[in-house]
Amino acid sequence: MDRFEAFSKHGPAVAGEDGTKAFADFFLRTSPGARVEPRLLRMTLDLDAETIDDLARLGQKVGLLVRADQVRCPYSDCDMPVDLGSLDEARDRGEEAECPNCHRTIERAQSLSAAQRYALSDAAAVEAAAWQAEQGKRPTLKAVILCAIVDELQQIRALMERNGAVAESSSLDGAVYLTGDFAGAHVDWELGAAFTKQTGSQASASTAGAILSFSPQLILYVGIAGSLKGGVDLGDVVVADVVHDYEVGKEHRPEAGDAGHYQRRPLQQQSSFQLEQWAGVVKTTGAWRERIELVDAELASEPAVHIEPIAAGSKVVANKDSHTFRLIDAAAPRAVAVEMEGAGFLAAVNRFPKTDGLLIRGISDRLDDKDSSDLKGWRHQAAANAAAFAFELLHRYKPAEDRSAS
Repeated sequence: MDRFEAFSKHGPAVAGEDGTKAFADFFLRTSPGARVEPRLLRMTLDLDAETIDDLARLGQKVGLLVRADQVRCPYSDCDMPVDLGSLDEARDRGEEAECPNCHRTIERAQSLSAAQRYALSDAAAVEAAAWQAEQGKRPTLKAVILCAIVDELQQIRALMERNGAVAESSSLDGAVYLTGDFAGAHVDWELGAAFTKQTGSQASASTAGAILSFSPQLILYVGIAGSLKGGVDLGDVVVADVVHDYEVGKEHRPEAGDAGHYQRRPLQQQSSFQLEQWAGVVKTTGAWRERIELVDAELASEPAVHIEPIAAGSKVVANKDSHTFRLIDAAAPRAVAVEMEGAGFLAAVNRFPKTDGLLIRGISDRLDDKDSSDLKGWRHQAAANAAAFAFELLHRYKPAEDRSAS
């Protein structure tokens, strides 16, 4: 893809990134040997004549395009478009310049009115054919991204809109989804995104509804969480390998002289192994940070990624002196973050063996400074960081090979 890459590198200085991409994509998808007139480019790409001319000149300079002006065969019963260059080459070789359709000699080709055309160079045509062959192998899969609240969904929408138009649709259970397409490195995704409302029960019901409505191969729950451990800082992303439902247990009745006691029986929900593996790959690159939508310049950071357990329950935990924090510390001592929906989400996912699920959280607060963090805008930035990580995972994801067919 040397010529297309060179064109994409220099094109933005001529016509901006959007114009360059549209022009290059058009020629990537053209049929072999196609001769394209500037008027068609203007109509298809919605670019003005000057911009088209500038991009065409750049394409010729980097070896992407060649001029392939055409004349009409002068015989009325033929009228075939013929490359002027091929007629000139025949004349230069001392041969008769003839129409490739009717095979009659075209005299004085230079006196005929030529129509301006562009075509891929031979080398660029090989590059385009290889790209088209690769596209034919790309699978189209479905993914759903769920959030608890509208503020989190807003960050998902921002990244969806980077990659194309976003529409809205209603499912049978009344949920409203944002829908759009996203082209990853190996997969073309059909995306749906919605908010579930807070608590595990809401997340569980909405997750089941999303899976039944869309039959996605992947479903991600993306949003914010509070840090439970030192070293897990504001803006960091935590990917749950395990979610502990810390509230499950049994309250024993008091007996003679005994005030009774609470016996913890925490449930554990596992994220999908394959998605946990892909999260690890995304963590190693750091490229996901380039997708972050910065909410406020003062919140700029180099967020880390932690693939660790998360605690989930129905309570908002605001300080480390609370009974709930002590319960979490006892029931899920390895958890590095706490939120409300993860256990319900994964419980629903695990009912559907054909759908993989993963919980992704951005750290919006530490338990003892929640109000201060919220005022500074960390809720929005943490959600944006989690969304960036989710989209990088979708970008890099490659389905496992189906060995049963071999």
